[in-house]
Amino acid sequence: MNVTSQIYKNFKVNFAEKGPKYLTGRKRGGFSLVEVALAVAIAAVGLVAVLGVLPSSLSSVRDAGNLSGKGRIIGEILGELQLSDWGAMSGNGRTTTEKNSGWVGLDNVVGRKWFFDDQANPIFEGDPDFKSQLSFVAQVRLSTNPVTVPGDATPAANLKNVQVDIAVIPDKNFTFADSQRAVFSTYPGVISRRYSSK
Repeated sequence: MNVTSQIYKNFKVNFAEKGPKYLTGRKRGGFSLVEVALAVAIAAVGLVAVLGVLPSSLSSVRDAGNLSGKGRIIGEILGELQLSDWGAMSGNGRTTTEKNSGWVGLDNVVGRKWFFDDQANPIFEGDPDFKSQLSFVAQVRLSTNPVTVPGDATPAANLKNVQVDIAVIPDKNFTFADSQRAVFSTYPGVISRRYSSK
């Protein structure tokens, strides 16, 4: 048997066993249509699941930001009331209504509105960007419940129960009425008289 017939015989055997891949010397690459369709379906299911969770996580982030802002606002307002001059005592210094604290200077801030931007920084109506920055509106009410110190049944005239109402709404004319209860939150606090002009 000569060399040519030996090569032909080897070719015939290899071609019969390996098919057309034997001629090219390499395997055929790529994915079948079924494999591509399955991969796309799996990716679509994963994407839909991620997009389904996105709105609730954005809502949680917004709520957390608002709650953090409200905490800063409460601290700002109570700090301002604490450091302000309550002025002269009217009557016995006791709170008789939500607008009569028993102190002349303190009555001036009760019912006043405070305005804050989205980062809970104070802003004022005269600011040029007031309308675009306004995010929170707040006010203070006095509680008619007197504050008593443990061991002393006499209500303390230098301590006041206050309620801070905060609305996350960009409306400077917002009214804190009971009919709007779903829109604003109320946070209690206690302030003490520290400053005296006398």
